Amino acid sequence: MSSCWPRSTSGGRGQRPEESAPQRGRRGMGPNTSGWFVEKQRCSTPGDCVWVVKHKEAWQKFRAGSPEKTADWVRILGLRVQAWSNMIQTLQLGQEEEGKGQEGGAGTEIFSSANLGMAKLAVDRAGAAVRALRTTALFSKEVGGAVPFVGAALQLLGFVLEVASREREEVEGVASAHSRLLEVGRRIMQGLWDACQQNDEGYMAVLEGLMQFIEKAARALEQFQSKGNICRLNDAFWQTNSGPQSVLQVVDECDRRLNSTQTDRMHRTVKLVEGKVDRLLQRTRSISGRLAIIPNRPDAVALDEKVAAVRDKLLKGDRKHVVLQGMGGSGKTTLAEATVNDYHVQAKFGSKILFMTIGQNPKVENCLKRIQDAFVDDEKKVIYLNDEDFSRILRAVLKDESVLLVLDDVWEKGVLKHLDVVSMGSRVLITTRIAEVGDCVQASAYDVEPLNFEEGHELFCKCAFDSGKPSRWQERHVRDIVQECEGLPLALEVIGREVRTYKEGGNRMPTRFERERWATIAKELKGRGIGHSEVFDRVFCLSFDNLEKQHQSVLLDLVMLPEDHYVSEADVVEWQVHSGTCEDEHSARKVLRALAGKSLIIQTGEELMDTAEFQCGDAVHYHLHDVIRDNALKLMDVAPLAGRNRLVSSHLMGTAGIERTFSCTKFSASQSLDDAQALGLEAVDMSMLQILLLRNARIAELPASILVPSLVVLDLSSSGVTKLPPQIACLQSAKLLRVDGCDMLEGLPEEVGAMSQLEVLSMRDCRSVYNLPNSFWELSNLTKLLLPKGGILQFCPGEAQVLHKLSVLDLASNTGLKQLPPSLWELTSLTALNLGGCWRLTHLPASLGCLEELKVLILHGCDSLAEIPDSVTLLSNLEELDAQGCLNLDCLPGGIADGCPELRFLRLQGSQLELPAFVEMLDCLEVLGLPEGCEIAAELAAQLCANGVEVEREMTRECEKRRGMLRETPLHWAAQHGLMDMVEFSLRESEVDVLDKVQLRLLII
Repeated sequence: MSSCWPRSTSGGRGQRPEESAPQRGRRGMGPNTSGWFVEKQRCSTPGDCVWVVKHKEAWQKFRAGSPEKTADWVRILGLRVQAWSNMIQTLQLGQEEEGKGQEGGAGTEIFSSANLGMAKLAVDRAGAAVRALRTTALFSKEVGGAVPFVGAALQLLGFVLEVASREREEVEGVASAHSRLLEVGRRIMQGLWDACQQNDEGYMAVLEGLMQFIEKAARALEQFQSKGNICRLNDAFWQTNSGPQSVLQVVDECDRRLNSTQTDRMHRTVKLVEGKVDRLLQRTRSISGRLAIIPNRPDAVALDEKVAAVRDKLLKGDRKHVVLQGMGGSGKTTLAEATVNDYHVQAKFGSKILFMTIGQNPKVENCLKRIQDAFVDDEKKVIYLNDEDFSRILRAVLKDESVLLVLDDVWEKGVLKHLDVVSMGSRVLITTRIAEVGDCVQASAYDVEPLNFEEGHELFCKCAFDSGKPSRWQERHVRDIVQECEGLPLALEVIGREVRTYKEGGNRMPTRFERERWATIAKELKGRGIGHSEVFDRVFCLSFDNLEKQHQSVLLDLVMLPEDHYVSEADVVEWQVHSGTCEDEHSARKVLRALAGKSLIIQTGEELMDTAEFQCGDAVHYHLHDVIRDNALKLMDVAPLAGRNRLVSSHLMGTAGIERTFSCTKFSASQSLDDAQALGLEAVDMSMLQILLLRNARIAELPASILVPSLVVLDLSSSGVTKLPPQIACLQSAKLLRVDGCDMLEGLPEEVGAMSQLEVLSMRDCRSVYNLPNSFWELSNLTKLLLPKGGILQFCPGEAQVLHKLSVLDLASNTGLKQLPPSLWELTSLTALNLGGCWRLTHLPASLGCLEELKVLILHGCDSLAEIPDSVTLLSNLEELDAQGCLNLDCLPGGIADGCPELRFLRLQGSQLELPAFVEMLDCLEVLGLPEGCEIAAELAAQLCANGVEVEREMTRECEKRRGMLRETPLHWAAQHGLMDMVEFSLRESEVDVLDKVQLRLLII
């Protein structure tokens, strides 16, 4: 006969018996005041009877050998149907009485029986979980209100564990089913406890499904035990197998699912913890004014012993300098990155660690400035004069500091003379291929040797297979490949990522083509007798040849950049789209991620904002390992110089006496250009040039001769250019103009208006640009205007209707900007507007509501902003509103829920705002950021949790970075750098009487 006992699914609908089970058992059969009725139905054998417990309309059948045992079962059944919060209170009461030494209490008598000992332990754990939940803010009077499934879960587990705790040995297989069921129940109970403490609803949902699963097994086992021998033989559970065997199958499946789920949670937890640690370190550094960047710990093999050896040299050795030396691709940088992430190293130096890549052509000035930014407080910083004096001053400032300075990829001994500015109590970790570099400072050397075969095998398999292990048929090829790579980690990683792509679809069995590809690549490497100096050349060629043409083109474009140059993903994407290599931004990003997946380029940073153009720091960047870059440059050298499609500045060395006409379409400064090289560009004929990249070229003036009409992309980022020539007017085919980081650029010439096809104008960190020429507003095809951290004092598009295609406008951290013009409404295609960090901005125009296409509005750090106009409720497509740190904002317009139904991100951290009443009506909300003191009602918290809304309390990293920037106005900047025209303009905008030129000069001096 089947069990039909009702189980509470809400945690409070059951009733609790008023009399104790032992009392009822001793009185015998019959009803009691609470509606319970116990009846002995029959005895199959002496001392083993079938009992029926009835409660109102429900009943439950079970087997027991005595009235006392029956009393225990009745008590357990009462617990099973009562409110789960009462059950916990009962358990607590029983524990208290047990602690006082009382015998026979209501709580102790039930669990005194040995056969229920394990059930007590598991239910006690559940009690601890519930008590932990009771203390959280999200759970009010009805504990677990935000997670309604918990109550029913405890009751269900109580039933399963109660069944599993019985020991029945007279039937073969039942004892095993009992013990396995008990173990799974305990694991689920432990998981429930962890999930409740961590508020992990995804894990709770998995456990809920598993509990329904094992409940069937428990009920089947209970029913099986209540049957006679003949019935046991005839009945089949779930119409498949016999009872215990069916239970064991269910338990095996539960075990498998639990193992899989816990593995996934472990990986997610590790990533979550790593992310939190990174954010905490980043926050600490930004608050303290430190800009030091420590790379994440690399995911490599065979590092522990090596890290320990290097750590001992740093912390226990008596030498200031430690050098890691070895051939290219041997893992020197990886070992250095792992060392700075070592717990003991970070405990010693804390945030006073700086990791710098030096390379073959370092600019000492920039390196010294980074050291100052990392280790020197703002009030002690000095202005750069020259390398010698700056080094001397830094040594004096840092003489009492204990820091760790990592100089990666050092090529010249002379560089150390200028950069060795830290105290004797500090440590300098150097990586180099050249032994003489370490010898010149008498460094303690550590030779980075290639991996042995077993380590190489592990690294290759880690990169090549999801499981980390090859199939039997692949093992022979794997061993051949590992043998030929001769222990070079970079070669093993690149070739491992290459063969990873050989798997075809979801086929479990390898196809003939897949087997052929494995055999071919192993044959290509095997038996050629190549040495260490050539092994990676062959590996790179194999990987490069297997790339699609589009992927090859993007990789070679990145190779043209200076050595160790980090370029943002947004910049590369725009090159590739406007040069025609990629169809759109999505496909360009896909290509970059594929190259990173093959370890041909290195990806760092992360996406913190949906609008990639707005992210000022820690954005996704790419750079190349110098060994890969060297090999790719060799591919360019194959073609004759005059006929190469790509040309870099190093190719021009020694060509003074030969023909200087080139058919290249792409040219880049692969290194800093001295005056002679810059002047030499004027004599170069590149009439077919389409892409000109002079990033970090260090030239004051752009040679007019290379501004040919065919140019499509002109990137002068951090080139040092101070003035653009009037000949820029001939670039009528140009679609991208970038002058990021040219902080002394005087401004745009009036001729810029002739660049009629221009779509992207990027002027990030151009602090000397305070106004835009009148012709600028004639750029009718402009889609992106990026002016963050500039000196813009006013943005007054008198003819804004001409910019009808503008979709992205970034004016962040323009600290001289006080207001936006009413004519802003003319920018009808605008989808993203960034005003973050404009702390002098006092109000927004009501015409903001006319921007019907606007999706992103960033206002974080606008301290002077007193209100957001009600017209914002007209922005029906708005998806993100960021008002973090807006201290003067009193409230938000009340109609946002109705007017902005697509709102997904609402961030108010660091403000004085209270919780907006309309939040619960935002159906699309994904992230809600609130100030620390802003409380959420339990009912609303439960609703947000159920809808999957993430509640943030800390300000985002992007906002914190902008708040940590110096609040220097354009007037301060201009006065400091002697820019009199900018000072005069700033004073005029501030309605201050303008002094004459002589007085201004004297004032600045």
